[in-house]
Amino acid sequence: MDQANAAKPAREFIFRGNAMASGGYLKVLDGKPIVLKPDMVTVHGESSLPGVGGISQSLIERPVLRFEPWIHYGRSETHVEGVDDNGSKVTTLRASTEQVIVTTRPSPKDNVPHVREISFAAGRLSLQVQSLHPLDRQPTFSLLSPPVAEGVSLRITPLQGPTKTMSFELQFGHPLLSGSTLDEFDREFMTDRKFFDEFAPRIQTRTAVKFGERPPRGEHGYVITSIVKAYTLDGKCFPGNEHFEPGFGKITFGQMIVDGYSRRVTLVRVKTGSDPEGDSGFAAVDTNGIWR
Repeated sequence: MDQANAAKPAREFIFRGNAMASGGYLKVLDGKPIVLKPDMVTVHGESSLPGVGGISQSLIERPVLRFEPWIHYGRSETHVEGVDDNGSKVTTLRASTEQVIVTTRPSPKDNVPHVREISFAAGRLSLQVQSLHPLDRQPTFSLLSPPVAEGVSLRITPLQGPTKTMSFELQFGHPLLSGSTLDEFDREFMTDRKFFDEFAPRIQTRTAVKFGERPPRGEHGYVITSIVKAYTLDGKCFPGNEHFEPGFGKITFGQMIVDGYSRRVTLVRVKTGSDPEGDSGFAAVDTNGIWR
């Protein structure tokens, strides 16, 4: 048999799926920089697939935390599986964590007088995502269940008197995590003015977002957006997915990084900008297997 008539090799799928429950570290404490060392574990509850797929899971009931009391969390669990489904490939990802508290102290330059410390807290955070990878078209990505954000609050403790607790409520929803491919999203974004007006404000970009043009990509080809369209804090509604709190820093809800073949979603990211200064993230998943 000559080479031209030889049977074509079967297509092969290379899985990729990652989930992270809890992670965080400090950069500055008491005015002194902190340098991470190889033995300083800062992430708890993580699962990752090999290229062949399978099942990976992790459960940490009582994580050993390096940066308490400033970064605290409890039970952290992840599960990732990659399997066949009638010719398509399915990747399922779950990440959850409990008893989250991230705390910092306002610096004098923050101009927040009479406040001892400010904390972000959550009773439970959970995210479940599934991706379906057909052989002949772009994959689709969907939430297996609504994201869980229980007991999410901001706590402000004054120098004297009781702590004030303000509750967050998050409004979820995005077609790129509800079964739409990126090509489908691009088409609606460019042709449907109502659709454009709803989703253009959620795109994080340095360039102008214009109706009739596809959503701007970053320098690495990704669209950065959010599965959170608005949030309520202490009864007042705010558009967007980022909350800036003087004397504390920035809380980012539901950040999603997208291209035609992947979704990377972090339910909550907290960046404390005073002293202590640090970064932490909770309930994150990343999936983008490919055919070859």
